[in-house]
Amino acid sequence: MNLTGKPLAHRLRKSFGAKPFKLSDVASDSWQIAPSEVSRESRTFLLPGQFDRVQQFSPFSESPECERASLLGGQKIVHAATTAYVLRDVMLIDGGLYKGAVAQHLHRRTHFPCFSSITEVVDRHAIFCTFGGNTYFGNWLMDDCVTYALAKSCGVATRTKRPLLSEHMSQYSNILEMDAVHLDNSVFKELVVFEDLAQNQNKKARAKAVSKKLTAHLEIKPHAGVFLLRGSTGSNRILENEQEIAQHLNHTFGLKVLDVTKLSVMEITAACAGAQLVVGVEGSHLLHGILHLGPTGSLLVLQPPKRYCTLLKGLTERDGQKFGVVVGMPGVHSDSFTIDRDEVDRTLALMRDA
Repeated sequence: MNLTGKPLAHRLRKSFGAKPFKLSDVASDSWQIAPSEVSRESRTFLLPGQFDRVQQFSPFSESPECERASLLGGQKIVHAATTAYVLRDVMLIDGGLYKGAVAQHLHRRTHFPCFSSITEVVDRHAIFCTFGGNTYFGNWLMDDCVTYALAKSCGVATRTKRPLLSEHMSQYSNILEMDAVHLDNSVFKELVVFEDLAQNQNKKARAKAVSKKLTAHLEIKPHAGVFLLRGSTGSNRILENEQEIAQHLNHTFGLKVLDVTKLSVMEITAACAGAQLVVGVEGSHLLHGILHLGPTGSLLVLQPPKRYCTLLKGLTERDGQKFGVVVGMPGVHSDSFTIDRDEVDRTLALMRDA
């Protein structure tokens, strides 16, 4: 067992204003898996005056100016290349990768000791988890699970020990046969890391392969769509009349209403496969449905006025689907809001007729 003060040294360098570097800057080798691409952004479907209701933006949002420009579409989008980098003699300590003067954190620190114990030295591994995926279920499903295939082909597929996988994440991992090693406080003689957050066509193909594996046992028949209940799960953005909107869409358009907190991954997948429309409050739970949307599918996101976010539009852009938004009105509590069901119907009509 060896002790290291890498985290402390990095923190001191940072406090003294040392120039930050990326892991790619200290790579001994690299190769491009997929080239960068350029496309034009499509419009966002929403009613006049809706964007004026937005009071606050999510940390995942672009600037207000970029968000407003995104509504009309036509903006040039550059999708970065997917690239692999090989690093030698890399430390993984409490979710942080350390190589020379460079550090990249894959999850929030659980503690900050001056010195840490190295418990294992391993050969060539490939890490596929990301900070976003270790923090949010949606990022885990749309990024980490899709990068896993790259890691599996480059070494021993590896993720951090923490955080522990949720029940749904464990079920997905089992169905997808994600045979990964979970490590911490280790030294990698060689480690492959990936830049794979951009939504290029190579990533699209891998995401579709994930969907295909999840639905392999199903006889998929197209259906109207699903409303995915959020309830009070995740970061607070409670839709006060969520049940009303869900039942309205069920009765009027035939959408299946799913409380994903009460269903297994197999049950959710069976309900979402073949859906032409996914509707729900903005959040990670929508990925259960988005993952299986076909090329003619649509996503309608119910946005809280104090947490506007169009991160999911990147997925519909990649897959050639329609993206719509209804912005709610403030509710009785600071973290709640309401949605007008007539505005939902009118927005769906816009999307249907386009």
